[in-house]
Amino acid sequence: MIFCVEDEGFALNRNILRRFCRSNLSFKKNEYKYRMCRARRFVECSFGILSNKWRIFQRPLNAIPDLAVDITKACAFQHNFSREREGLKFQDALPVPGLKDVRDG
Repeated sequence: MIFCVEDEGFALNRNILRRFCRSNLSFKKNEYKYRMCRARRFVECSFGILSNKWRIFQRPLNAIPDLAVDITKACAFQHNFSREREGLKFQDALPVPGLKDVRDG
């Protein structure tokens, strides 16, 4: 089963995980909230690195979901393979000039 880590903008679903919104939480719920934020940030950073390296991720994928998953896995595999062979390249983590950040509005 596949789960998506989302923010409060998405309705709850069996496959959507999101953090608690309130601030007065028990220790376990606060820890869950922290781990969900951390997981989401990790995924966003990883996808940012992939989108800086491959142009296919700089626009919506026009593919069926199974093919989109395969494309993403292939790019992640290629990234890890080239990183092992050539080492970490700092420019792969830099933003692409001229590419609008969706958070900027």
